[in-house]
Amino acid sequence: MEKKLPLSKIESYIEASLADWNIPGGAVSIVDNGEVVSSRGYGVRELGKPEAVDDTTRFAIGSCSKAFTTAVLGALVDEGKLNWDDKIVKFLPDFKMYDPWITQQVTVRDMLCHRTGTGRSIRVMNRDRVFDADDYIRRMEFLRPVGEFRARFGYNNPHFLVAGKVAEVAGGQKWSGLLRKHLFEPLGMTSSTATYQEMLASGADNIASPHTNLDGGFVPAELRALDPVQPIPWTDYGENSAGSMISNLQDMTRWLQLFLQDGIHGSGQLFSPQTLAEMTSPQMIIKPNESEMDALFAVGLQSNIMSYGLGWYVSDYRGYKMVFHPGQLHGFVAAVAFLPQLKIGGVILLNVYQTMLHPMLGYYLFDALLGIERDYSGDMKALLGQWRAGAEMEIQGMLTSRSTESQPALPLEQLTGKYVSNLFGEISVSLEDGRLIHRYGETELFTAGLELWQGLTFVVEYRNKINPPEFLTFVPDEQGKVVSLSVKDVDVFRRV
Repeated sequence: MEKKLPLSKIESYIEASLADWNIPGGAVSIVDNGEVVSSRGYGVRELGKPEAVDDTTRFAIGSCSKAFTTAVLGALVDEGKLNWDDKIVKFLPDFKMYDPWITQQVTVRDMLCHRTGTGRSIRVMNRDRVFDADDYIRRMEFLRPVGEFRARFGYNNPHFLVAGKVAEVAGGQKWSGLLRKHLFEPLGMTSSTATYQEMLASGADNIASPHTNLDGGFVPAELRALDPVQPIPWTDYGENSAGSMISNLQDMTRWLQLFLQDGIHGSGQLFSPQTLAEMTSPQMIIKPNESEMDALFAVGLQSNIMSYGLGWYVSDYRGYKMVFHPGQLHGFVAAVAFLPQLKIGGVILLNVYQTMLHPMLGYYLFDALLGIERDYSGDMKALLGQWRAGAEMEIQGMLTSRSTESQPALPLEQLTGKYVSNLFGEISVSLEDGRLIHRYGETELFTAGLELWQGLTFVVEYRNKINPPEFLTFVPDEQGKVVSLSVKDVDVFRRV
């Protein structure tokens, strides 16, 4: 192994990278040979305000919560209260999926490694002001398959909502209580909470503000990462075992060290070596075009295989096993990653919504500790710029080919009403001051004006700009009466 890069150089690179990507603030820890060698904040909690981020500043960690849910289940496995291959209906007898046979066969392991064959449905999570996990689980019956059961990886938050409910039944208390009992209290994670409301109730005041890129027009959200950012309100995801946890760098670094110390903290073994091996071993191979991780390979990683364990991605990197998981939700991204054979790793918490910097910093940190210097941030910025330019060309072509007709194929009054999807719920379309208004759910995320594109297709122009515009088409029957609407790449909503 070559000589490691100086710590001061690594920290300076992190600081410069945040500035390059227009990220107001973040917190990063570096663990080398099991020991914390750097744990500090960078930048500010909120753009335009002076309060600095430090290693006690709280961030939402999004899907990094999934590994905590898996670890709770692992503790219950060690206690003999469940097995990884127990069927879901053993604990949730009313549970249903799209196929009756799969309903009876799907297991805890299937949920934890995303191999049920169903597609994503993020929109449901942002529909209501108070997130209802039970309602979401009931709607899983209507999640359509995108591949064969156990034959295709398909990352999906409902899998971990089900896993959380199984933990509650097996463990005899709420998911938040199980987190405290099995993880927060033994690890001394005193600043971590299961939910946003718990954080508020704790009286915490060192809290990062969420930020996002708002005004990108038709540019896909993931390609807006280099645009200027603005603060946005916190989103309350309720008690959500797929991604509602809030933590800080100190606590998350303790969590990382637990895995580098084979499940041991202090004098206690939080879960057995067998359970740790199950969580961090490949369970489902991820093939090309099955995962959002494909973008990582475009930068030229020294990595050949991608898989999912139980609540963790498992890959190779420069000949070593790598275990990691990113997190993302409105206003924040996070990542936890480690090379267990070398006992090195890092935690990255950033107060932005869209960026590709957090995985790039992870690879940079590994290389720095391996004595290799590569500008992953710069390389990904260049790639992102190319992708953005390509997207803008496509958008310009789409705008150029747009019909110049100024009237819809049917009067606006005939398009108003309520439209329902079994999976997503209700969209209402009303006529206000001569313009069609789209509303979905209780939040303001999906309130929009409808602008005629052509015929009966409209552009959904969301007021808050967090969601990029999308296309909605009203569908008439043979008599010309509108019977449904189709939101592109989302679902068909039948008229009530």
